Amino acid sequence: MKKLSYLLMFSLLLFTACKKDQVDATNTKTLQSSINDMTSSLPTIKQIKFNEALYILKTFGVEADGDVAELKALGKLINGKKVPEILAMADEVAQKNGIEWASNAPPSLGEMNIFG
Repeated sequence: MKKLSYLLMFSLLLFTACKKDQVDATNTKTLQSSINDMTSSLPTIKQIKFNEALYILKTFGVEADGDVAELKALGKLINGKKVPEILAMADEVAQKNGIEWASNAPPSLGEMNIFG
């Protein structure tokens, strides 16, 4: 019984250690998975701002035609980056494009979703 509890504790530790804290853009699936992991660790308001930042980067920060190409280009842009770096990049892109958006401002009322 003691071995079973150690095995359970080890698997739980292994499972929680697998969450990503930076973007893995090896492919579209790992990109989405790592972004989901990163988002789930944030408070609700920060999740919204993070999604807005990703939308701004996908829409204005990369040049590609079509959703799949835009996601691949976004993946290359943010690969290995953590949440604060992505928010800072979105701040720069928003400012360069004259978009009234800031990572430290309240969430916007519109929906910004890079996967849908």
